[in-house]
Amino acid sequence: MARVDKYLEGLAELRGSDLHLNPGSAPRARVAGKLVSLPEAEEIGKQECAELLEEIMSRRQLKKFERDRDVNVAYSPRDGSGRFRVSVFEDRRGMAAVFRLIPTRIPTLMSLRLNPVVERIPEFSGGLVFITGPSGSGKTTTLAAVINAINKDKYRHIVTIEDPVEFLHRDKRCHVTQRELGNHARSYKAALESAMTQDADVIMVDEVKDVETAGLLLSAADTGVLVLTTLQTNTAAKTVERFIDFFSPADQAQARLMLSSTLRAVICQQLIPIKDAKERIPANEIMFLEGPLRNMVRDGNTSQIASAIFSAAGEGMTTMDKSILNYYRSGMIAADAAVSYAIEKESMKKNLETQEAGEAAV
Repeated sequence: MARVDKYLEGLAELRGSDLHLNPGSAPRARVAGKLVSLPEAEEIGKQECAELLEEIMSRRQLKKFERDRDVNVAYSPRDGSGRFRVSVFEDRRGMAAVFRLIPTRIPTLMSLRLNPVVERIPEFSGGLVFITGPSGSGKTTTLAAVINAINKDKYRHIVTIEDPVEFLHRDKRCHVTQRELGNHARSYKAALESAMTQDADVIMVDEVKDVETAGLLLSAADTGVLVLTTLQTNTAAKTVERFIDFFSPADQAQARLMLSSTLRAVICQQLIPIKDAKERIPANEIMFLEGPLRNMVRDGNTSQIASAIFSAAGEGMTTMDKSILNYYRSGMIAADAAVSYAIEKESMKKNLETQEAGEAAV
């Protein structure tokens, strides 16, 4: 039993999602979006923290940490109580880490309480799909649920490229190949180039991090492969802008043209605390690239995307703020949460004030 396991047990008792270990501080857990101290846990010293983390790392991972001062690790306690993605890094106080709990059971799209139109994605036969949101918004879980839906109902070859591998997919109707950077592939570029020769129908890359990866994802989607990936953006417009920004100014026009022809959907999400409950619910911005939206992406008119999504509500699309406002109107979230997570905060405040004035007049 690794010494860190006692802290992971404390995380489980609190039903938390993340464990933070930092030298000079007591361990903390993220519970329903808030950081709280583990009960009765004491401050961890610099040497102790380093030893705890080195105990769960391989020689290769230790060498990478020594070289880069950070490394991603997958860790499973021997008692089988869970699986964790571990981000190990160094700060001014020494070696530190954040453990993210990976559910052992892969969720269904329905169980995640996402907008039901997200269930269209597993039916796509090709193209590029972004699942986006800030860190901790459940992007990886949503991706896993999409992969699981394809695996359950289709006959395809799915290739995932991850750092590290998180959810473990067993073959159902699909054949699933999961590759981890460092252990199974040298780089995203090498793994993607290899996937293109492996008769892949679906390629999942856990995050776009550089222009080489971005270009290869476009090329794969252009050949009819369904490509799934993530970015840390909270609107469809910002997703398009962020992706195009990977390319040099000289290449951006061509990248926009390719993106406009291959992009199928952008699903943005945030997890918002439910009122009077220790749970969070996903708010989504959803864009399917149809009609005028395709031209906006091609021509770089991203400032018009939000309005076009709002106008296409009948086709299953929604803006992030509309999703948040609907939760507030249904009584699921509080007014301060609605404003805090809104994209256009002043506009959200006015909407809430208008509703409150109407209720007062009744």
